[in-house]
Amino acid sequence: MKKTIKNIFKNILVCIVSVAIAAAYTTSVNAAESETGYDDIAVPVDVYLEPNYDDSHDYFMFHESVQRMDDSGNFTFSFKDTMVSDSFIPAASTIKVTVTAKSSNSDSDTFTIRLCKWSDDFQVGSVKYTANGTAQAGTFSNLSTDTRYYLSFTRPIFQNAKITGSGTVTPIK
Repeated sequence: MKKTIKNIFKNILVCIVSVAIAAAYTTSVNAAESETGYDDIAVPVDVYLEPNYDDSHDYFMFHESVQRMDDSGNFTFSFKDTMVSDSFIPAASTIKVTVTAKSSNSDSDTFTIRLCKWSDDFQVGSVKYTANGTAQAGTFSNLSTDTRYYLSFTRPIFQNAKITGSGTVTPIK
């Protein structure tokens, strides 16, 4: 097969354009990396995302650290599936977790609070509560006063309810 001058010229032109594009792309990427020190750069866009102040949808937030339990062991909560408390250290070998909660569905909806070790997520025990608006208490015993623990809240998957309430863990350091 005999190549014509026209085909040879096309091939040379394609090679030159390819090299030029590759060089331009590499230069722009290197310039962006050297200015910021990052591999990927977020670009500003003209999109406004409405804040979720009414708590009607699930969301996560890294904006600021929100304390979930005060130094006295008082806490409030609202969850649809699961959530965990802040960690705490018990002041005695037995603690009491008192909770008052309501369900978005029914007064017969239940939820479970598990006590877990902070270091390895080992479940120490669990107590089942009813979300009916009355104060209920559960106890956890044989705890170490040198170990950090946290509470894990869950509800049965079939309930599809939002559980909201408040409570206290006593005594804690």
